[in-house]
Amino acid sequence: MSFATPLSLAGPLRRPHQMLADQEYGGHTSIHDDAMAEKLGFRAGPIEGPTHFSQFQPLLAKIWGRRWFESGCISSHFLNMVVEGEEVRAFAEIPPEGATTTRVWAQKADGTRCWRPAPAWGPGPSRPCWKRAWRPCARRASC
Repeated sequence: MSFATPLSLAGPLRRPHQMLADQEYGGHTSIHDDAMAEKLGFRAGPIEGPTHFSQFQPLLAKIWGRRWFESGCISSHFLNMVVEGEEVRAFAEIPPEGATTTRVWAQKADGTRCWRPAPAWGPGPSRPCWKRAWRPCARRASC
C-alpha cells in the first residue's frame, strides 16, 4: 500500500551535551569552546556533528536495517546552531521500497530547523554524501 502523503519517523526530543567544550588543537580552542564561540559572535559553542548524527542512527536502522550499518553514510548542511540545553528531534521520511536515499532533518523543540543531512547506503562514490564530500572547493581561501 502506498500513500501520496510522505510518512516519517520521529525520534524523541534529546538534549545533547557539549562534549568538545575543552577541545584544544595547535595551541588554540575550537568553535565548540564557549569563549571562542562568543569571540566569533556566537552565543555559545555548538554541539558537535557526531552527536547529532547519532540521533539518526535508530531511525535509519529502522528504515534500512543492517544495510545502514554496513554501507550507510551521512553528510549534512547545518542551518542553525544547537547549544547545550536546547532540545532537538530527528526525523526521517520513510522512502519507497528499494530507495537508497531519503529525506531527513532535525529541528529544535520550537520547530527551528537545525540541519539537513543527506543519508544514503550502497556502493561508494555514487552516493550523494560522497559526491558532496568530494566536490571541488569553489572558494580557495575556505578550503
